Amino acid sequence: MEVRRNSRFVSRESLPTHLKDRYPHAPVLTQGLPAPVMGAMAENAALFLSYRELQNMIKNMTGYPTEYQLPIGQLMIAAAGAGAITSFVL
Repeated sequence: MEVRRNSRFVSRESLPTHLKDRYPHAPVLTQGLPAPVMGAMAENAALFLSYRELQNMIKNMTGYPTEYQLPIGQLMIAAAGAGAITSFVL
């Protein structure tokens, strides 16, 4: 038996055992999901890492201690830089 999903056929034998018995006509919902999840992980990692490092760079350039909270204008600069860096990951 084959299950039609997005104009592709997925054999019933490729379903996990617990789904074969419980849902005999269940489509494979997670097929093709790992690639977008990995892309989102890379994007978020690049965004937050670059944001933190840009904040540290601004603190070092201005002489602020590392535990100091930057003013909103400098945070906006760090956020804009992080967004620009993240756009290269996409």
